Amino acid sequence: GEHLRIPANKCCPECVSSSQDSCQYEGLIYAHDSQWSPSPCSLCVCSRGSVSCGARPCPPPSCSEGESPFTPAGECCPKCGRSGESCSWQGLVYRDGEQWKPSLCSRCVCSSGHVQCSVAECQQVSCKAHENLVIQPGQCCPQCVSNPCLSAGQQHQDGEQWQKNACTTCVCHHGQSKCHTHTCRPVKCEKGQTKVKRAGQCCDECAAAKGSCLYEGTVRYHGDMWSGTGCEFCSCVRGQVLCQGAECGRVECPQGSAFVHLPGKCCPECSSVRAACLHQGLSFKDMDQWTDGSCRECECHDAQVTCYLRSCPSCPPATLAVARDDQCCPECHPVQCHVDCLSCSGTADHCETCRDLKAVLHLGRCLSICPPGHYAEGRVCSACQSSCATCSSRWDCLSCGSQRPLLSAEHDQCLTSCPRGSYQHDQTHCR
Repeated sequence: GEHLRIPANKCCPECVSSSQDSCQYEGLIYAHDSQWSPSPCSLCVCSRGSVSCGARPCPPPSCSEGESPFTPAGECCPKCGRSGESCSWQGLVYRDGEQWKPSLCSRCVCSSGHVQCSVAECQQVSCKAHENLVIQPGQCCPQCVSNPCLSAGQQHQDGEQWQKNACTTCVCHHGQSKCHTHTCRPVKCEKGQTKVKRAGQCCDECAAAKGSCLYEGTVRYHGDMWSGTGCEFCSCVRGQVLCQGAECGRVECPQGSAFVHLPGKCCPECSSVRAACLHQGLSFKDMDQWTDGSCRECECHDAQVTCYLRSCPSCPPATLAVARDDQCCPECHPVQCHVDCLSCSGTADHCETCRDLKAVLHLGRCLSICPPGHYAEGRVCSACQSSCATCSSRWDCLSCGSQRPLLSAEHDQCLTSCPRGSYQHDQTHCR
């Protein structure tokens, strides 16, 4: 006369008795105060024998002036949009004002029929000696992370915890594995019970001596309950495996938390209030967006601020890119560029691209070779490190300046003195 129900925001089910307040819906019986989703965007609740169904709860969209909420096709919750012309992009149609992310590092918006895309701006970071520059999964910009730990051929990141075996737990701290082994107390079992060690457990436990079950290669004991698939829970009863579905207890989320259905979980739950962001002395709520200058747009997401720089299309040949203070992207004006330029910007003799395919671009001029202190990076001249007189790349010096006169043969770096394991071969080289 009882059935399983998972209470709000919990993992494990409880036994609840069937009552006269239960509801019947599409051939299934639901207890009072339980909820279920007949479709991805709807939610039904049983309350004292009657069923009420409606749209799944969504956080209210914070639309700015001139925007109105709308629900895109295939989604449950509303977004903000305007009433202008829609955009077609890679086979999909987006409403005026609608935003989307083609990748982790980019964001696009439909603006009156034109797609405007921006690229995430990553801050320069300088890592310490025991740190590495890495891009974490799901992140766009690199961060400094302490050296990982190696254990049994597997790499573990700083702060990561893992089980070395059933009794030993390890944690990675600044490149060093620190492990703790649990000590088990002696176990005495009562009559009718036997000492067993369950799969994945460290210490012996007492379990019923008779009536165990073998389920999917794992031994379960009389009275055990475990999660099967989806909302199904199985138990071992006197040598037999009995599985039954669990219903979900009613969830009502307080203000500030969102109603979410996490992958792998049977029931929806309330997500906690997400942390705010601090940016240039100002506090922003999660999912807030703001403009930081005409070309930079920032957003707060999971306590992290990401700023996007607007991508501007390059002006076609025989046009001049003219910047305007009130606009992010320059306007393209027809003009006769200098004879060396394929395209120009600012003035007619300031080249943006060179007509000669063998020429390199330096400060708006087309040259045959890069000047001293610079190297060719593609068809553009880039500056060497400040310590290099000449270089072949951003990292490799060919000769050194007066402040750091010695060139290390091993790393092509300019130094004030030769490193350990090398000697000064002549006035300018370490070997």
